[in-house]
Amino acid sequence: MILAGIMNVPVLAGSYRDSNYEEAVRLIRAAAGQGARLACTYEQFLDGYGFDGNKIPSIDDPNVERCEVIGDSVYVKGLAELAGELEITIVAGVATQEGSGTYNSALVFGSDGHLLGHYRKTHNAGHYATWFAPLSQDRKKASCPSFDVGTGKVGIKICNDRHFSETTAYLIENGCELLLCPSFGKYDPSRLLDDSADYGIWTVFVHPEGCQFIHNGKVVREQKAIEDRGSYALHEVEFIKPIRR
Repeated sequence: MILAGIMNVPVLAGSYRDSNYEEAVRLIRAAAGQGARLACTYEQFLDGYGFDGNKIPSIDDPNVERCEVIGDSVYVKGLAELAGELEITIVAGVATQEGSGTYNSALVFGSDGHLLGHYRKTHNAGHYATWFAPLSQDRKKASCPSFDVGTGKVGIKICNDRHFSETTAYLIENGCELLLCPSFGKYDPSRLLDDSADYGIWTVFVHPEGCQFIHNGKVVREQKAIEDRGSYALHEVEFIKPIRR
């Protein structure tokens, strides 16, 4: 399967949602035209990572307006329609609001145009995310789902999650056969090399600065973003039943 890492240039002000959305749609369409069957954005692409959704202290904070309510968001609806139109899977990094909670999330849209579900970032940089740390082991495992996209099961770690092996273990237990890591902060996918080597699966790091495709603990392909321009990286990956090595 050909996978596309989407690297639009983040816009943080003005009509930032419209700008980021329209550029991502343009790139996803172009990648699909080149044969991509799955497209993955970077972390919180829609608001340009203006503020980490996991770190918003309360719904009274003004940064809440950067978060999408899934059932109400025109952008979430648009991404679902785009996935159905192009008949591809889309994994989109989006800040979300669910009731009184806000989360740094990744939404997974199936090739039939339906939202398959979403993953919430479990670890903030330097410490556990406040909602995840108190959970029981069973609830932590349930918070690390895999998503059946027809050709196999996708698991997701967002940015700093890549440094925590527990999330990988939960993802693998839940059937992950391809690991995606939409990110924004430091351009350093090195910990994903360990995941790939440990389980023999493909892992893909998608960042505004570039994209890395990793298999069996080695970077198979790296493509850096084009400065001041949106771009995408394509590579063929496969779903692999993980085996702990």
